Amino acid sequence: MRVLFLLTTGVAILAAAPAAAETLTMTGLFPAPSREAAMLRSISVERLGGRDGAATGMAIERALGRPNRSGNSYFEIVYGGRRGNGGGAEGVLSGAISSGVEDSYYKRPEKRCIQKDKDNKCLKEEEVQINCTRRVANLNADLRIVRYDGRIVYSVNRPLREEITWCQGQSPSRTAEEMINGMINQIAEGVRSDTVPVNDTYSIRILESSKGIPKEHTRFFKDTIKLTQRNPGQACQDWAKLNQLIPNNGVILFNMGLCAEWRGDLQGALQWYRIASPLLGRRNEADTGTNRVQRRMTADADAAERNRRR
Repeated sequence: MRVLFLLTTGVAILAAAPAAAETLTMTGLFPAPSREAAMLRSISVERLGGRDGAATGMAIERALGRPNRSGNSYFEIVYGGRRGNGGGAEGVLSGAISSGVEDSYYKRPEKRCIQKDKDNKCLKEEEVQINCTRRVANLNADLRIVRYDGRIVYSVNRPLREEITWCQGQSPSRTAEEMINGMINQIAEGVRSDTVPVNDTYSIRILESSKGIPKEHTRFFKDTIKLTQRNPGQACQDWAKLNQLIPNNGVILFNMGLCAEWRGDLQGALQWYRIASPLLGRRNEADTGTNRVQRRMTADADAAERNRRR
């Protein structure tokens, strides 16, 4: 993003195809999982309860206020609470953080050399019990965002746990403070992923199956596939020509939809994908494309509404 815990774009279906594949690359806006929270323009972060509440609150402020690729922050971070309560924020994030670190001790067997020859080669080993430490850090965030009219637009309870071990003669890989700070940052990034839409660049592979392509058009079909990478605009024109020559071919119809999506014609892409889907069979790329385009259309509509409310 997503409520989801993304430190990821969160859009699994948009994984880029291998570099050698014939793909179309495009950029689009995808909605935050918590769409109501994403409609807010300003947020105030209250001091969160718990020993690590203050640090978590500041981390969330930094995450939500971080500029995007264009250099703009999605949310305005306001100090002072909801409208009508002495502040100007449209929403207030509040909650509590509980955390703790516990060390426990155990022994584990280890083989050690007890006799070596003159060349320092081990001649005899024995098993000994060595002292070890297990450190477990837990952090639980119980958070919500309340809109200025009192409506709860975001609510999440997110428990995190981290464990490290080390034994006699070793040092811990992280201090207790580092473990807690790492989880605090995970919580902060999770809130951002849940509430901030993602402008993602992604690549989708065209379909290349020649099944159902008449022999006299096979060369044109394969040449169009190869053209996609170096001249996608011309390739898309050629897919349209192939659609006239070979109507009702699911592969060609899907590629027509992909071309429309690449041009930014989301409504057109949606129509092509829906026509292609029954011709491609169950759980096909056209269904995935339909879902992707619908999500983009939702994000665009939300962005327009959010700007209208300004």
